[in-house]
Amino acid sequence: MPMIERDGHSCQLIMEVLNSLPIGIGIFDNNRKLLLSNQEFRKLLKSIENLEIFFKEPPAVNELFISSMSKITGFSSYRTPHGWFVITKDITSKHTDESEDRKILELLDHLFSMVRHEVGNPINTIKFSLSVMKEDIDSFSKEKLLEYIDRLLEEIEQLEEILRAMKRYSNYGYVVIKKVNLNETLRKVLRIMENEILMKDISLKSNLPSREIFVKADPTALNQVLTNLLRNSIEALENHQGYKKLIEVFVKTDEEFARIYIKDTGPGIPEEIREKIFFPFFSTKRNGSGMGLTISKGLITAMDGKLDIRNHPDGAIAEVSLKLWK
Repeated sequence: MPMIERDGHSCQLIMEVLNSLPIGIGIFDNNRKLLLSNQEFRKLLKSIENLEIFFKEPPAVNELFISSMSKITGFSSYRTPHGWFVITKDITSKHTDESEDRKILELLDHLFSMVRHEVGNPINTIKFSLSVMKEDIDSFSKEKLLEYIDRLLEEIEQLEEILRAMKRYSNYGYVVIKKVNLNETLRKVLRIMENEILMKDISLKSNLPSREIFVKADPTALNQVLTNLLRNSIEALENHQGYKKLIEVFVKTDEEFARIYIKDTGPGIPEEIREKIFFPFFSTKRNGSGMGLTISKGLITAMDGKLDIRNHPDGAIAEVSLKLWK
């Protein structure tokens, strides 16, 4: 890299200072040739295909772009008589925080709306039934009273189920991390679920690593999550009119994570609900509690892992990432 000609010791001190800064600094001459840059700026250059973004007229100030490393960078570019002076800063976290804030607000709005609906309906029914009983109790036969009491008990049971679901969700953080044999866990879950899958005319294909893989996980919680994800795939396929009903389970690893994939050839996730599938009480199933995926994501997060569900060209795929036990 060409350097501005200075006393060698002074130049070294200047570069040490520049390299210690959390911002990127780049100086270009009038021919747009890089004269000086610090470490942060050089990192950024690796992901930029076209430097012309820095040399706009009039100078670009606080313009944003997304690099190939999925980082959002803000920069200010200043024109000088001798060239351009560019300052850059990674502002990914700022934008992520704003995005997360919006998601939290949307989640809270959804949660309050669903609780109001799920709890409100039984309460209204109970209130109405008690009012009728109070007004007409003298004219009610024993059979009629029992009919109203049974109705009240059904509504109370529904409220209790909602409370149980909320309790399960609030307790998801209580996991005990152990050294878990991933292959053994998957083989056990698949063995239990295999009959249910095949009975519904769904093909099952698994491709587990030949070597044993150990992850950091709670074995009971992991079993629950994998079973839930497989059952979601079964339900997506059993009423699907696709030409081929298939569930595939396979594992990939990198230096840090083991990634479990559960892939199906179902209808996939409608775009309009994709962002809401992990919301509490959100369900497209007639009798679903809407807590299965919420609890699953909570359990995996509590294990310091990640759970993602997305579409692929032929259906949907769930990805569970767990840290390797080293």
